[in-house]
Amino acid sequence: MYDKVNTICSQLSRTRHEFGWLSAFQAIVDRLGQKLCGLNVAQVVWLNASRLDELDDKDPRFEFRFLTADQIRHFAKDSTLDLSDEMAERIDAGRDFCFAALEGDCLAAYGWYALECIEPEHNCNVAMSYSEQTAYMYKGFTHPDYRGLRLHGQGMGLALKRLVDRGVTSLVSTVDWTNQPSLRSCDRLGYERLGNIIAFGSRGQYILRTPSKARRKGVHFGRHVKREAEVKRGRKMNRLVPETRIPGCDGMVPALDLLSDRSAA
Repeated sequence: MYDKVNTICSQLSRTRHEFGWLSAFQAIVDRLGQKLCGLNVAQVVWLNASRLDELDDKDPRFEFRFLTADQIRHFAKDSTLDLSDEMAERIDAGRDFCFAALEGDCLAAYGWYALECIEPEHNCNVAMSYSEQTAYMYKGFTHPDYRGLRLHGQGMGLALKRLVDRGVTSLVSTVDWTNQPSLRSCDRLGYERLGNIIAFGSRGQYILRTPSKARRKGVHFGRHVKREAEVKRGRKMNRLVPETRIPGCDGMVPALDLLSDRSAA
């Protein structure tokens, strides 16, 4: 018990030192709220494609491209990569994509992108829908060996550039309100903070607040969205993005990914 309290105090002290008293206070409220009522607070962030020219150039050591379902199944064999066969099925359904940074055969980083709507389990326990011109970015991951290279940010910008080909002009995402490093990374990339979702309950059953800025951009939240998401995902199963087989690649990928995104050395 003493070790646990000491660890928590050390974490709060480090947060205060790096990000200030307000961030430390938020961390305390977050811990207590989760224990008492399943409090869940997340900042909604938004990136327009028009901001992409402001992003840093991609690292020439890495190849950036969408992964196929078969490739996801292959990488899922490595438990450190936090992937699964179930995630591969989302690609098979045609409405979710995984954009990755690879160094040779090594998966360095990836992020997932969903069209039209996202289920609660992938969005801080709150269902969300949005326009066809928007994609939801979720499940960002960078392998420990590659952290600090800003691959996550490069990947988001490049993924949006590729998704523009199918009419997507903006990304929406949510970031835990206590995750200051990620929020600062979003600020650096040009994301706009739209406000917090505040919900509580084990599955986000009770939503106290959603940001009006997000609603004005066509983003909607709540139980009716969950039902809408389920209907859309079932209806879209047979409306897949056209697929093309790539030489040297076992499996199919959306037609929007016919060319990998590699910069010149």
